[in-house]
Amino acid sequence: MATVECGYDAPATFLVRDGCEPGLLRGVVMRDNWNGLDLGKALEAEVAKI
Repeated sequence: MATVECGYDAPATFLVRDGCEPGLLRGVVMRDNWNGLDLGKALEAEVAKI
């Protein structure tokens, strides 16, 4: 479903916060020929696992 790479910029070039707490951003790109509704359902299932 995805390629995941671990790493970071040092020093940080962009910081994300949610209510003054460190946050996390995830980027998602839909595969060719995928249905957007199916992607949304798959993403909801993955987010529920986190």
